[in-house]
Amino acid sequence: MVLGFTGSNTSIARKGDIPNFPGHQRPKTAQKIRNVPFSPPYGLDLDETTSPLEAGLGWTVKFDKPDFIGHDALRCQRDKGVGRSLALVAFPDMDFVPAPGDAILADGRAVGKVTSADRGWHLRKSLALGYVEPAMAKPGTAVSVKRAADGAARQGIVGTAAPYDPDRKRARA
Repeated sequence: MVLGFTGSNTSIARKGDIPNFPGHQRPKTAQKIRNVPFSPPYGLDLDETTSPLEAGLGWTVKFDKPDFIGHDALRCQRDKGVGRSLALVAFPDMDFVPAPGDAILADGRAVGKVTSADRGWHLRKSLALGYVEPAMAKPGTAVSVKRAADGAARQGIVGTAAPYDPDRKRARA
């Protein structure tokens, strides 16, 4: 049995019981589920313009494997460095939730954009994922996010691991 999330209710289901498992989640539910464990899904935080190295998924690339599509480009990116890195921004409370495309700033300068955001109810903080300049993707870096809709801005702290269970100790218990 596999834990399946359907709508806002949690249910136990076999893999075949849910159409297109696990993509059957409603977008908001899927977003809340993945924001806290820091697992970027395709379509929100990953797309055809994102490399696994930029998204922090370099461990999925087997460079010792013979030629595969994108091998040379990824090897070049690995050797020269990425132009952007996926980072999590945690805000001090749940009052501020940015929208995709909102600017991530450092010292008043745009250093990236939000790809997705939502409230982390268990953490009592709003969380956003976005791509930033690699120098800004260091844990503990202070950044601010400015909402395009109303111009409101809020300071947050960058992290690169899951804020709820960064060492995955609870997941393994």
